[in-house]
Amino acid sequence: MVYTLLLLPLGALIGLAIRGHVTDRTFRHVFRRVLVALAVVRGCLAGWMFQGSLQMIGIIAVVAGSEILCARVLAAVGPSGHRPVAGFAGHSNTTYWSLPVATVVFGSAGVAFVTVYEMLTAPRVSPAIRRLQRHAPVATTLGQRSTDLSPVVAALVGLGVRAVTAPSSWAATVLLPLAVAVGAFGAITFGLAVPAGRPVRRHLARASAVVVTRTLLLPAPLLVLALLGLSVPTVAWVVVTGLAPFNTVVLARLYGYDTAFGITVIGLSVVATALTALVVGTGALFVG
Repeated sequence: MVYTLLLLPLGALIGLAIRGHVTDRTFRHVFRRVLVALAVVRGCLAGWMFQGSLQMIGIIAVVAGSEILCARVLAAVGPSGHRPVAGFAGHSNTTYWSLPVATVVFGSAGVAFVTVYEMLTAPRVSPAIRRLQRHAPVATTLGQRSTDLSPVVAALVGLGVRAVTAPSSWAATVLLPLAVAVGAFGAITFGLAVPAGRPVRRHLARASAVVVTRTLLLPAPLLVLALLGLSVPTVAWVVVTGLAPFNTVVLARLYGYDTAFGITVIGLSVVATALTALVVGTGALFVG
């Protein structure tokens, strides 16, 4: 399923190509009607078929805790004028990074882990989203704010169904293509949210501080567990060492923030992830 990774840049390119013809109102409508609906269905299915041991649940809790810590730090001491966006950037990129990588490398089991992690620990991003909503230049209604947070309960519903009945065999079959669809459509919304021009230079210093902070803080708790001799699943490392959330720029447009700062953070996080992979790969060669 390596071909599925091609859908992400393709989706982003489609979004970039049509962004000049999509108004902010249409963008917000599409985000809340289509992407949220797909995410809710995916969360329900993943919760239904999730098989998690106590150790796995513990790993999920540790990863979620590291995200909450990172987001709080960035929201408190991040660049002035950009703290709500910086706080959200402190989270992991599950939809556009961890999920497609898990789909290709780990199959349905990896998809279930990442999706259930994303959905079960959705409260981890709720404070960051509420900060974005509270300080948003664009006013939102209670219904819109509730819609934006609706995926929070999806996996919980799926887990509730699992407590009553075992998952059907078709759940895994549907979950994989649905995960791909969510990633591809999310990439389109990302392309729609990317600002025109080259905004990197004026935000470079402030965005660099955000990326360095998240690169150091996010994997730290898992590193402690590994040093203590505990087994940490590879997919968990994928979550904490990946890119900044592409929704950083998507939500920045949704709520009327400076999308240039958001896209600069994302771009620098790509560089940081590549460097991390290079260091880890080189170290593995020497150790091996």
